[in-house]
Amino acid sequence: MKILLRIPTPYGAAPETEAWLRWLVSEGAPNGRYRDHIIDADMFFCGFGPAEAHNEILIDFRASGADVLWLIDHDVVPPKRLDIIDRLAEYPIIDRLAEYPVVAGWYYGASFLPGGRMNLFPHVYRRQGAEAWEVWERRFWPSTDTFIAEGAATGCMLIRRNIFEKMDKRPFEYRYNPHGEKGILTDDLVFCNKLAGVMIDQTYACEHVRRIPLGAVAKLVNEAGDVDKDAEIMKDRLKALGYL
Repeated sequence: MKILLRIPTPYGAAPETEAWLRWLVSEGAPNGRYRDHIIDADMFFCGFGPAEAHNEILIDFRASGADVLWLIDHDVVPPKRLDIIDRLAEYPIIDRLAEYPVVAGWYYGASFLPGGRMNLFPHVYRRQGAEAWEVWERRFWPSTDTFIAEGAATGCMLIRRNIFEKMDKRPFEYRYNPHGEKGILTDDLVFCNKLAGVMIDQTYACEHVRRIPLGAVAKLVNEAGDVDKDAEIMKDRLKALGYL
């Protein structure tokens, strides 16, 4: 497969994401090759918001002749391995349709609860209606390495070309949604609304380095009381990275 990997950003990626990109081109896929796959990886500098940045990248992808578009957010750090590509390659295209043509890694987001406490949650979702979604908490995930979710963030997502052949030229957009955060439905979930499902590779856990307010995490660590399992996992990762 030929893979076009792009990291959209208006000003540069997080240092950890840039370090991962350097690892990719020097060790992970030297000379642009991983096994039998060709990877064209680079930043995509633009002054647009996420939806329009994704649409502009899609213009380049359509013209590139690549088989797969790999989107990585500028503050997301994938693991230093590329076996998520193998997950996608396991499902060949038959009559221009793959069984699961979209594969995603996963990572945490954060929101604040009353009293200033922080809620950590995975960016994996289940539908609650036509345009209403709920977080699929990690403790309820299947025990298998991969499973099918109805929605996921696009911060580490591999998408086969045939998916876009069925969509508008600019499929990424924000929409008004009274059930969404701040009354909007993000471009990630608008896009997922157009899919039959997303294969989540739960072995491919990414770091989300800018979205998590480290001061709030430190406060959470020092507080007594109940902390859910996902928060404990995130704290361990932050400690390992030297943030706590």
